[in-house]
Amino acid sequence: MDERRLRDQLNRIAGEVPRSEMPRHLLSRARRRVAVTTSLGLVILLGFISGAVALIDSSDRKPEFNPAKRSSVSRTTADGTLRCEARLTSDTVDPGEKIPLEISITNLSDRTQSVPGGISRMKVLDASGSTLFDSAGYEAGIHGPFIPEEDLEPGATFKPFFRSIVKVRWPGPLEVVPGCPLFDDPLPSLTLDVAVPGKAPAIGEALEAALAETHGLFQGCLPEPDGNWVTGVIEIPGAPDAPPMPARCSASVVEGEGFDVVELRLVSPPDAPDYEMPQYIIMVPELPGTGSMEALRWTFVVTASETREVEDLVNVNRTRFADRMAPDFEFFDGEWNAGASRCGGMGSGSGILIISACPP
Repeated sequence: MDERRLRDQLNRIAGEVPRSEMPRHLLSRARRRVAVTTSLGLVILLGFISGAVALIDSSDRKPEFNPAKRSSVSRTTADGTLRCEARLTSDTVDPGEKIPLEISITNLSDRTQSVPGGISRMKVLDASGSTLFDSAGYEAGIHGPFIPEEDLEPGATFKPFFRSIVKVRWPGPLEVVPGCPLFDDPLPSLTLDVAVPGKAPAIGEALEAALAETHGLFQGCLPEPDGNWVTGVIEIPGAPDAPPMPARCSASVVEGEGFDVVELRLVSPPDAPDYEMPQYIIMVPELPGTGSMEALRWTFVVTASETREVEDLVNVNRTRFADRMAPDFEFFDGEWNAGASRCGGMGSGSGILIISACPP
């Protein structure tokens, strides 16, 4: 994989191209079986990403807070030759939208400078200072070489990669704490308001709206508004050759100011041990027990007028070895798209793996 293609892939991961153009099936398909069989290209890609994380301090050092609202901050290196700026392209964000943070590095000198091509870091805190999201946690567990440095001409500006894409699912105001690859410690925090788009829907209405965006996945295992688990069968619409997968399903609906956050959950088989998926899917989390098992999560923000996906359908799975293939599916381009993975091993990623095709 040449450097240009690598950068294209990283930019797509970082959300620099429209969602409709992002090859999500190629990315997440590789992620799903990362613990079992990984392509050379993915090894290189993950390696380059991880090296950048090492450039950024993952300490719990508190950011500099300023009671005055601000949407941009900057810092210059000690020798005055490079400036790193973080800015919010908007001071208000709608629930479910991506946090509008941009990081840029500018060469202030009269000579070409080599700057880290590393990935920018971001924390999101609530008004009390509690951490809601930390890209260091999201990116943990990846190891490999550094992302190549960039040669920056005098006066030129470069935007480091942003791997973490976080969409707002919390009430405002939020403190966004940017990190720049030039510095170990974070830049001062920025203030981001969250819009209140009218009255939040009732819990039952929010759940119904979220389920309508799952493209029939939960039609045989419909969660109830009370949050209790229900037992049913998962059948992929338009895929009659995929075996049914018994499962238990539930939903969590958290009421917010002007919006609700709906988290849909699925565990197969229905009698599998209790398991709560971690906030960050770091490579392949360990599942309880020894048999084939899968846990999934799909999260939406629902307002009175629209429903937005804030986290893709993500899964953690383990299957017992057998000389057979298990179908897997992701939804993109308006339909469920099929792939297949050999039974045996552990995995994580986007979409759903039909583990009922493997030994229990």
